[in-house]
Amino acid sequence: MNITTNLMDFFKLPIKIIGALAIASGIILFLPNGIIDKMYMMSFREKYGFSIGILFIVTTSILLVSFIILVHKHFSKKYYKKKFEENAPKRLKELSQYQKVIIYDLYKNNSYTDELPIGDGAVRTLEHGCFIVKTVSQHLTDMDNPMFPFMLQPWVVDELNKSQELANDFQMAYNTFKAQYV
Repeated sequence: MNITTNLMDFFKLPIKIIGALAIASGIILFLPNGIIDKMYMMSFREKYGFSIGILFIVTTSILLVSFIILVHKHFSKKYYKKKFEENAPKRLKELSQYQKVIIYDLYKNNSYTDELPIGDGAVRTLEHGCFIVKTVSQHLTDMDNPMFPFMLQPWVVDELNKSQELANDFQMAYNTFKAQYV
């Protein structure tokens, strides 16, 4: 039990410490005998050489696996970001007319911010889909009609600025809604 606990604690060490252990054990193992003798570590290397070798192999393996995971996460993040940006116009076009009205209402404001009803399903869907985001975490509001400040995500603003056709579609939905209900 004690060995298992100590081993688990070893694997929880920060990567910097594991890296330092790998370098130190590698130096002790692979430096020429003359240098090790000048550091008065020859008897230490002879006595604990097997343990130092195991430590070197384990720490180097942990570092290698951590590096591979880090590289994988980096490229996965880039891939998913690129995929997200490629699908952005399609995602915007697939919104309902009412959702387009909400987005265009935010878009036409200089700060891309406005108060929206927190209980509205379309607002919640837009927030969940990363089209809009709350600007504050706490806000005084009327309990009968709770409103919360939301802003457009920068990628939505960029897409609407980039594509005049998309902006016109959102403006037309906004004007139609305004003509019907205002």
